[in-house]
Parts: sequence; C-alpha cells; structure tokens
Amino acid sequence: MSQRQPQGWPRLSPDGKRIARQIVDPVLGNPDIWVQNLHDGGDVRVTRDTGSDVLPVWSPDGRRLAYGSGTVK
Repeated sequence: MSQRQPQGWPRLSPDGKRIARQIVDPVLGNPDIWVQNLHDGGDVRVTRDTGSDVLPVWSPDGRRLAYGSGTVK
C-alpha cells in the first residue's frame, strides 16, 4: 500500500512471512481483505465485494484465511 488507508485487524501468518488485514476501499467505503508479503512488500487483494469483509484469521498451517463477510442492513 503506497497510501495511508483506514485498516484494521492485522494478523501475522503462522510462518511470519505475511500479514492479512482489512483495508477500507476508498471508493466504496467498505473493508476488504488484503495480504502483504513482508519479505518483498507485495500486496494481494483477497476480496473485492460491495459488502464488508472483516476479521481475517489464518488457518494453523497458513494456507487459508477465514473472514467474516456480509452487508449491514
């Protein structure tokens, strides 16, 4: 991320090489899940939804992410 953005719930992967977090989309105003490689700084957007994707949690082996998803009514 080259710009400062509202974000939260950072979670380090079990191997300590990646961090998952929710970052607020500046256009839609809803949080999505991103993963950053701590070695090279590369970012991957995991979700792109109009609803809120929040609270990422790594699986014990670090191969999967679980997160809450939905819309508030």
